[in-house]
Amino acid sequence: MTQSQRQLKFLTVDDERIHRFALSNILSKAFKAEVFEAAGPVEALRLLRNTMPDLILLDYNMPGMTGGELLRRIRANSLLSAVPVIMCTANADKNVVMELVKLKIDGFIVKPYNKTTVTVKVKEVLQAAGRKS
Repeated sequence: MTQSQRQLKFLTVDDERIHRFALSNILSKAFKAEVFEAAGPVEALRLLRNTMPDLILLDYNMPGMTGGELLRRIRANSLLSAVPVIMCTANADKNVVMELVKLKIDGFIVKPYNKTTVTVKVKEVLQAAGRKS
């Protein structure tokens, strides 16, 4: 089955259930995608052992491990390093943004977001990564 024939898979990682629900709702409707949810980085790493998403949407501020640290681990994993990652955050601190750029973040979505913002950014990132949206 080719990329264009199969359903897209997305992983949302956020410690706040409302944000996971909102993103899952937007992504499943706009892209007819299968959406996996993780309530934090440890759960995300567990899911990533068995699931290869086409895109990861990641919160920055989470207890235990930041989204930046999770991104660092994703980029260090040869099986996951090419998966595009969008950081969804209300944190616009210059040092945080620079850290994420150095880790080759694929895009940012600033919270609070809406359906249009998410859909446009996801399409841009998927197209830049050569993945069909």
